[in-house]
Amino acid sequence: PTPDSSSEFFIRNLREMKSDRFRSVLEIGAGCGAIALYIAARWDATILASDIAPAAIESIERNAAANGLRIDVVESDMFERIPKQKVDLIIFNAPLIDKMPENAIEQYSLCDPNGVITGSFLRGSKRFLSKNGVAIVSICRNSAYEVFDKVDLKFKIVGVELSYGGFWRAIVGASLRQD
Repeated sequence: PTPDSSSEFFIRNLREMKSDRFRSVLEIGAGCGAIALYIAARWDATILASDIAPAAIESIERNAAANGLRIDVVESDMFERIPKQKVDLIIFNAPLIDKMPENAIEQYSLCDPNGVITGSFLRGSKRFLSKNGVAIVSICRNSAYEVFDKVDLKFKIVGVELSYGGFWRAIVGASLRQD
């Protein structure tokens, strides 16, 4: 990933997390697998990476093999085909722009109109989080972050960055309510 990429933003924040807390990791929408590969190389955890695109699944498998890493992969639209299990860390590098996509690139990687995709991730993660697990998701000033108000999880900011022109992006952690 390039230094300003959203994958690198996640990796910079993952470096600061206590990896021994997470024995099982699930990445939704893993793309080429950069985040899952980073974790597989450095953490003592089982890793499952998923993506809706067959080309992404092939890319993850090739990248893991080229680096001698073990990552289980599954082609899945969000949690649709994820085997039932409880996971300590769920990662989703979400599309950030709250607008209708105008082309295929925007549809599959950039746009999340009205936060539908982020909301689906948050609701789905509730079924897979272990008791003390955390789901992390990206948002930015262009995201429909009001979707967080509609999901019964506890949220906190994991990381935030400011850049040019007042643009900001953040990683939000979500956990089960313990009340």
